[in-house]
Amino acid sequence: MLRGVYYVTAPLCVTSSGGLTTPLATLCKGKLVSVGHELIVNGKVVRCLSNYVEADLSSTTHLDLPTSLGYEFSTSELDINYFVREALIINVGSEDRPKRKVVINDVVSSIDESRFRGVPKDRRPALIIRTGYSRYWCTDPQEYLSFEGLDNELVKYIAKELQPPILGIDTASVDPIPKFSSVRTYEGVSRDFISVGDHTYLENHDQLLRRGVLILENLYLSNLPNYVSKALMIALPAIKVLGKGIDLYKIPCAVVLITPPPSHEVIIKELDELEDILEAMVGGVSE
Repeated sequence: MLRGVYYVTAPLCVTSSGGLTTPLATLCKGKLVSVGHELIVNGKVVRCLSNYVEADLSSTTHLDLPTSLGYEFSTSELDINYFVREALIINVGSEDRPKRKVVINDVVSSIDESRFRGVPKDRRPALIIRTGYSRYWCTDPQEYLSFEGLDNELVKYIAKELQPPILGIDTASVDPIPKFSSVRTYEGVSRDFISVGDHTYLENHDQLLRRGVLILENLYLSNLPNYVSKALMIALPAIKVLGKGIDLYKIPCAVVLITPPPSHEVIIKELDELEDILEAMVGGVSE
């Protein structure tokens, strides 16, 4: 069976000078920089080129974690299977759709609740809400940031009744963001820097994250056909941290949607087989 594979990670929008025009880049002063390296390899000097990016992790496709609002959560408890699962895609956007919050009636009629109710959380699909705002990414950052968010009744329904492991959206936030701005940043703060549960202006984030629903923001869905309602989602974290003392609050992700989706059982079986092959190869080399 032929499958469509769609890379839905938001691109960096870069000027000729390396500056980022990606939405929210003005808050993190992002820049893509070319760098040169001199390496000594086998006693000889070798030159090569590379890049580094100065950017807040929220400026591209990323997962918001419960720790960002002070809730206890450990990414070490999540194995790779958590980020590989079926995704149900609800299309609530259209070219002629007036600007307004996404409300519960936009979503509930398209949801098969039996996929969530009574199903262990690790076996539930991810839920992706497609608003159509991807078309403004890079082309009109101000318009992209004008999204009015998800209605709180809808968020409570998702957080309490569905509790998907991951809620994805093709906007910068599940909360309204027209008045969002960054005042200053502080380094080396502890978790008591914020008051847990007191997030009046991030109420949607709070409702979801306190119940362990990870929020996948800035999905880039412009190239995904409108008829796609189900896909296998592979949302691989772009970084993995070993060590203690630093909490992760956001994780940049590389996200692929595959449609029509193979079953979860098939993909996990194939991952397990690949893991066995790699372990055998490594074991053979070490011996």
